[in-house]
Amino acid sequence: MKKKFIVSVLCWIMILAFAGCGKQETPAPEASDAPKEEAQGSENEEQTTPASGDEIEVGILYCTLYEEFGVKLQKGFQEQAAEEGYKLHEVNYNLDVSKGSDEMENLINMGVDAIILWPSDPAAFVSSVDKAMAAGIPVIVVDSSIETECSVFITSDHYTCGKLQAEEVVKMMDGKGKVLLITSPPIMSSMTDRENGALDVFKEYPDIEVISQLDDAMHGREGFATTVENALTANPDVDFVISSCSDCALGALTVVQAYPEKYANVKITGGDCSDEVATAIKDTDSMAVGYSLKPVTIAKEAMGYVKKTLDGSKFDTVFVDGELYTDENIDSFTE
Repeated sequence: MKKKFIVSVLCWIMILAFAGCGKQETPAPEASDAPKEEAQGSENEEQTTPASGDEIEVGILYCTLYEEFGVKLQKGFQEQAAEEGYKLHEVNYNLDVSKGSDEMENLINMGVDAIILWPSDPAAFVSSVDKAMAAGIPVIVVDSSIETECSVFITSDHYTCGKLQAEEVVKMMDGKGKVLLITSPPIMSSMTDRENGALDVFKEYPDIEVISQLDDAMHGREGFATTVENALTANPDVDFVISSCSDCALGALTVVQAYPEKYANVKITGGDCSDEVATAIKDTDSMAVGYSLKPVTIAKEAMGYVKKTLDGSKFDTVFVDGELYTDENIDSFTE
């Protein structure tokens, strides 16, 4: 009997011991799961919570951030987005319209609230813009136009930019001499509008000879420098180089400064007046005229139309006033 009793007691002790082990193991999975749940929650917040404020997400497509104009546009967008509490999705497609179209498709699929597009080609983004607009995503186009309907187009008056610069050149040349006009392919409306503004002025002055030289605008400042150097070699008696953009103006300045014995008297206009162009107007005799296109103002104006277009509203073209600069007023230069 004693043996049986002792065996029974031992069995109960073992059963209780196993039961106790089971109870100790049960909380373990709960403890190990807890950090995973916390981590997952923080990841979701990072992915879905916009910066702050109205929780509006805006996609921005830059055709380039190589030139100062694009950098200033980006500055304006970022500053205004921070003020409004918007979350930005920024893409630089670097003049690759195929990449730009793909990136715009991505923004549409993400379901952003609005898209701001800086197009390098008026036709290349037509289908993407149409798709976004059909999906209820407003498209705000900046600087250069596009060949389809958008919510609003915000730009400088590029024709006036070219016209005012040319008028200043005519005054400096006393209505006679030879100018070298650096042109671009007829794609970006901003560039061609500037060129047309200048040409319309020069048509009124028969004693001014205009030589046009095409540059594809795909190789930056160095490419413009090569184009200008080749054109000046063929036409050494040029009095003024009319540039198509700030990189073109600064490329031309590089050439003129490299050969002072040949081109000391050649003057240059800045197609848009960047900080570097403004400095060159102040510090050199060669850079004579610049026209500020106010990229920061354009960007902030565009950002101001995000909420206005969310309900599907469309607006006419909005022009941002630029400003002509010469030696006389360059000290007051602003972006």
